[in-house]
Amino acid sequence: MVDMRRPALLAFALLALTTASSTAHADGTYFSLGMGPGEITDQLGQYATDSFGARIAVGHRIGHLAFEGYLAPEDADRSGDGAYSTVSLFRVGVDAKYILPISDNLQVYVRGGLSKLSATIGDSYESRVVAQDYSGRGLGGGAGVQLRGKVRALGFLYWPLFFVPAGPKVNAAIFAEHGVDFYRLHREVGPANSIDARITRLTIGFNVGADF
Repeated sequence: MVDMRRPALLAFALLALTTASSTAHADGTYFSLGMGPGEITDQLGQYATDSFGARIAVGHRIGHLAFEGYLAPEDADRSGDGAYSTVSLFRVGVDAKYILPISDNLQVYVRGGLSKLSATIGDSYESRVVAQDYSGRGLGGGAGVQLRGKVRALGFLYWPLFFVPAGPKVNAAIFAEHGVDFYRLHREVGPANSIDARITRLTIGFNVGADF
């Protein structure tokens, strides 16, 4: 699973150092990192029910709109009835966001987009292991809230430097988002077979860059 310690420290530092910023909107490119738990249902839920993953994105904002491209590795598992399954997921996708400022520092947003999901299912029962590869395209969306401001850029090299009153500042934010994705996955090797997947996620993370 993904180690949350360093991103969590970054998030708390960002929250502590968030300061007032202008409500003016400027075009800008930014980096985003988020992670959190997920729940898997539909047919893929027969192999795994709970997941945890990360989402790494690069985005560009134009006014109230932003566009992101992202990569998202994710691990999941299920156990019971003498069987144990592990599922490795990997998403590649693009999203469009509409961002609405509530105050100088607080923003809410909705997003939607397209992605491709690759899934490797490892099924173990009585010492026998069978791995199957699936992939397919899907649709997804979500809604979130973000608290933004300016922080010391050096803090991203070593987090205590967030608290040092020296060095340049950059725009940064912490965010929390609830989202859901729907997929139709097809077996890549062997007899033709397709399964549906619905994955609901809670993602917490941070953005840093020119604007977002």
